[in-house]
Amino acid sequence: MDILNRINLLKGNMSIYRLSREVDIEHTTIRTWNSKIPRADAVVKVAKYFNVSADYLLGLEERDVNIPPPIIPEEIERTWLVMTPQQRMATHQFMKGMLSMDTRKEAVAFCEEEGIERPVFGDELNKKKA
Repeated sequence: MDILNRINLLKGNMSIYRLSREVDIEHTTIRTWNSKIPRADAVVKVAKYFNVSADYLLGLEERDVNIPPPIIPEEIERTWLVMTPQQRMATHQFMKGMLSMDTRKEAVAFCEEEGIERPVFGDELNKKKA
């Protein structure tokens, strides 16, 4: 399986154009990867985006690719709007549990770099009330 086939499996219904914007690589560059050898730094960017190894993208290692594609914000919003309050609460609790301290630090650092208001995590809300 070539690199573009692997990328297509990982990206699901996301367009190559959108992927190219997410990883800051020209979409025309990605489209040529079946006929031209991609630059190592570009392969690494795409691999990091999909949380796979560069070796996997290049076909040097096998991996189960039955992982869901990344969810785009519009899909999250549409889903959230049709959830019941109980489903929203369960989702919120699950997401809270998924946020490790490293992830929190990364999220806070990203917000500071982008000038975005820092997220408040659930356990921080409980501390403020006490």
